[in-house]
Amino acid sequence: MMNSKKLIFLFIFFVTQLMVAQVKIGENPNQINSASIIELESTSKAFVLTRVTTAQMQAIKPLRGALVYNTEDDCVFYYTGTTWADLCNGTTTKGSFSFVDNNDGTFTVNYSDGTSFTSTDLTGPQGDMGPQGPAGNDGAQGPQGIPGADGAQGPTGNDGA
Repeated sequence: MMNSKKLIFLFIFFVTQLMVAQVKIGENPNQINSASIIELESTSKAFVLTRVTTAQMQAIKPLRGALVYNTEDDCVFYYTGTTWADLCNGTTTKGSFSFVDNNDGTFTVNYSDGTSFTSTDLTGPQGDMGPQGPAGNDGAQGPQGIPGADGAQGPTGNDGA
């Protein structure tokens, strides 16, 4: 009797080790692709990503490949592992800044964390000029030009006395 309980326990243990969980939500719940972990299927409903502002998105540090919908940019962003990149323009990476000409002699710098800076002088303070560097080496001499044509012969001189 004891051996059969051990045998049943071992059988259940090995069977549970071989099981793989899959989830299907929506239509045809009994038909799931064998390569899917989770599958969503519907012809009348939509999948909605997490909706966040830029500041909320910047505060999230998820696993690489995470997706969110940025409500301020009206765009889907994915996490590269270090920064958020948008899927609307394909190459723009969040976490930087943009300039706005206020048309009154000032410019505003808007940072992706929601802060901004307005100034009439975007060059900022200038440091002292550094010393002049050493002169560079002379360049190689160019090729000699083609000789010109001979000139016309001059007049004959007077006979001597």
